[in-house]
Amino acid sequence: MFFIIPIPRIRVRPRPAPPRPPPAHFALAPTTQDGETALFSDARIGFSHALPGWPQATAVTAGPGEPPADAMIQFWDFPMWLRYRVEKMSGPAPSAMHVAVDWATRYAVNRTRTQVQAAPARPDRVATWYVDAAAVASYPLAQPDSYGATHEDLTVLVRHGTLLTVTRRHAGAAEDWVRHAAFRAAVEATMLWNPQRFKYEARIWPPSTYLESILVPALLPARQAAVPGLASAMRLPDAEGQRLGDLLRAMIEGDAPPWQAVTPEERERWRQAFFGAVKTPHALGLLQQGLADVQTAHDLRGFAVMTGMALAQAAQGVSA
Repeated sequence: MFFIIPIPRIRVRPRPAPPRPPPAHFALAPTTQDGETALFSDARIGFSHALPGWPQATAVTAGPGEPPADAMIQFWDFPMWLRYRVEKMSGPAPSAMHVAVDWATRYAVNRTRTQVQAAPARPDRVATWYVDAAAVASYPLAQPDSYGATHEDLTVLVRHGTLLTVTRRHAGAAEDWVRHAAFRAAVEATMLWNPQRFKYEARIWPPSTYLESILVPALLPARQAAVPGLASAMRLPDAEGQRLGDLLRAMIEGDAPPWQAVTPEERERWRQAFFGAVKTPHALGLLQQGLADVQTAHDLRGFAVMTGMALAQAAQGVSA
């Protein structure tokens, strides 16, 4: 099997129970009609975080070895838990980045048995988050937490002498990797620490010609119906199938936020990559045709999901 796309789980959502009130100073406000996207905000510091996947405020769990947190968010039908903690700097430091990296490293070493060193966040992320500095780290937890999470992604933000620690806990290799990739690309671009404009009507998923506007990688009906026909053209030699699968995975795991436009230059890079990977003329033509419909990063992920499903079906001998 060259490529496996987890089958999206789309279940009928039961009528939700009355949500627990978030702690004082915090809010979780839906910004889409069905509540798929909501804006978490901390009025104490003017911070907000747009979150997809039907986020829900929940009580902060406490226990031995559990770091303190001010607020916690969980998600419907998706094993992911976010925690937020605000603290003040205790004294002077060489730079804001020194504080961010040092704090993140010291936090991480107490959470894992593996060697870990936090790294400065990308400059474009620092600018997007509107902070003075930021550091990131990812690591397996020393032991699963009370929810079964086995891995943690850490971000430490520093602004005007205040630190904000944000952690994402999840099930690591056991999770739906496609949905996790979409979630990561979205939430890493939607943190905003700006007291003047931290409250806004957040929209994460743009209109797409491939995917529904939800976290679950659900193809539009017309695209889903086209998968068996596409599979008949994806009967590739082993080497081609493996190379194409690697390209599709790279598309899905890209870190561009869903709304980011795919530039002509980026589309050309993918086109050239397909020419290098696939030599079967009919399959190559269909790939180029599908790529032409891609306008955003959300489209690009949908194109990869659709093609990956067809490739998997072809490998199993399933066709129209």
